[in-house]
Amino acid sequence: MTPLAKQIEANRRAKNPPKTEEQKRVAALDKRIAELSAKIAAGDTSTKIGRPTVDTQAVAERRAKLEELAKQLADMRKGPTKTAEEIALQAYKTRALTRLADLRDRVARKDFAPRAPPASREGCRGLEARDGCGAREAEL
Repeated sequence: MTPLAKQIEANRRAKNPPKTEEQKRVAALDKRIAELSAKIAAGDTSTKIGRPTVDTQAVAERRAKLEELAKQLADMRKGPTKTAEEIALQAYKTRALTRLADLRDRVARKDFAPRAPPASREGCRGLEARDGCGAREAEL
């Protein structure tokens, strides 16, 4: 660009600086407000007629493909679903790691005394017969 062309371009930008996103949205809303105000003032209650959609075989096929891909993307975003075995394994690993961390902490503190029973065993009473909740507490 020649120096004169650069100066002309700089002058144009100084007169009309680029708009920010907020300014663009405000301008669009102001335009829409003006349009609706004009319709109300004129007493025009007609609706805006959109362009008719073309529904051919090719369009229908592409719409179906688009919906299929959108569903596939939504499923990918959800992530894989875990089976009951995977959930149980993850719970076991979490319990084992927690117990191991507790045991390491107790060894580091040289706390070899038996653990005190929980303050409330109300939640465990119904479970003792079913899965040996009391036996598990004795192990700890």
